[in-house]
Amino acid sequence: MQPDHASRPIWVCENGRIIFETFHPQAAQVADFLIAVSEPVSRPQIVHEYQITALSLNAAIANGIDVEQIIKVLRKLSKNVVDENFLEFIREKGKSTGKLRLILRDGRHFLESEDGPLLRHLCSNADVAACLVEELAQESHVVEVDSMKVEKLKLAAHQLTLPLLQEYEFRRDREDTNPQLAAVLRPTVNLRPYQQRALSKMFSVDDVAKSGIVVLPCGAGKTLVGIAACCRVGRRALVLTTTAVAVDQWRRQIQLYTSLPPEDVYTLTAEQKRPIEDADRRACIVISTYSMLGFTGRRGGDTQFILDQLQQLEWGLLVVDEVQVMPARTFSRLAANIGV
Repeated sequence: MQPDHASRPIWVCENGRIIFETFHPQAAQVADFLIAVSEPVSRPQIVHEYQITALSLNAAIANGIDVEQIIKVLRKLSKNVVDENFLEFIREKGKSTGKLRLILRDGRHFLESEDGPLLRHLCSNADVAACLVEELAQESHVVEVDSMKVEKLKLAAHQLTLPLLQEYEFRRDREDTNPQLAAVLRPTVNLRPYQQRALSKMFSVDDVAKSGIVVLPCGAGKTLVGIAACCRVGRRALVLTTTAVAVDQWRRQIQLYTSLPPEDVYTLTAEQKRPIEDADRRACIVISTYSMLGFTGRRGGDTQFILDQLQQLEWGLLVVDEVQVMPARTFSRLAANIGV
């Protein structure tokens, strides 16, 4: 224990589990740090639990937090002396974390890294090599990926404990295949500070978006954050939610908060099946349910026609509402089928 342990807010276990006293005077700042570098495990009223993992470190470093800065803050906040083996784990993960990028650019996927040896090490794996359009050149720092094998590439990299930082250069997307979405937030809409922070985590820079999960309490306005992300990316967006009632709520909120014309908001449920007009050239938002897109049985003619439209179009953003209820395999299948 540290001599002044009573004034420190967290306990760091040797396995990366963190116990956080939420009644500490600087609890808000500490919570911001923990959310940035770890994953929430349990958050009752008084004491919260977090876990630092390879994936949480990947996200933290991608957001510009230096490994030594993470270690320094953990030591400063911890009641106990932080285990050196755990700190070495953070340093080791930092050597490769955030250095491998899977980029969607102009409708094509590329694997990039400024660390040439690390990229060559990854591409030397047989499962990874099978996902590439061509063999990585000796001195190259970029190689194209077969867009139909992106999920296989991500799985192979994950199994090698070399997570990929996924980015989408949405400003550079092709207008002929993924046109600009005519949607901006209305002047009367003001994002709250915590909503702005959540939104900022999704973007590396102004024109590069990242994948991620927005975690906010019930009633905190996650829907508005999702809508703001659609406006920021400004490309076709697909929103998946749990029920037909939620689909209609999303439709009404999009019309309430944005300038997007009502005819550019499409809903796909058992009762609402409007085909996308002039689909190749139309930028729109489509809202549907997990069950509607995930069903693998026989489809009616109208439904199948719309699903074929969705599969043929390029998408700039997939918003998954209530993602905690969606099985990982279902998500992967939907992402592969729709091409997002």
